[in-house]
Amino acid sequence: MPAARRPIRPRRRAANAQSLVEFALLSPVVILLIFGGIDISRAVYTYNAIRDATREGSRLVALRPQISSDCDPLARMKTVGQAFTLTQDPNSINDTTKNTDPNTSTPPNGPSTPARGQGYMYIYPAVASGTTGNTCDNPSVNRAKDANGTVSVEISYSFTPITPMITGIFGNIVLHSTSVVAAGY
Repeated sequence: MPAARRPIRPRRRAANAQSLVEFALLSPVVILLIFGGIDISRAVYTYNAIRDATREGSRLVALRPQISSDCDPLARMKTVGQAFTLTQDPNSINDTTKNTDPNTSTPPNGPSTPARGQGYMYIYPAVASGTTGNTCDNPSVNRAKDANGTVSVEISYSFTPITPMITGIFGNIVLHSTSVVAAGY
């Protein structure tokens, strides 16, 4: 009787090489999908945070005590905006030295575009004359309603994705949230 022959396995090495090539081709796509999902999740979280801050700011702006002050809405929006850097938009400050009146029928320049990782809070029509301490109040200026009798609050936040390919394609993504309320005064 002939002895049983062992099968020769020459294909084992070729199968390992094939697996390595498949992994090398698919791993960048899988990694891009994972980080893209993380970026989308971060963008949704950021949008929800600034949307909540906008709603809270507009709720405060609609109250009668805010007829001559933007301090409370601005401070509240910074608090509700959580860990996001929010500052007052330079275009929503009542500057008496340059004779720019934020209570005109149209915003003179509109909201500014924030830098990377920054957010601007824009209240129109505005009455704030500064952004720190007591200079935020300007009791001599009363908030005028626009033609529709409303006041709008907007936050623009420049979101930066962590995935380099997404940043290369889209750059910084500016998220906007606007809330318009009828002023209660």
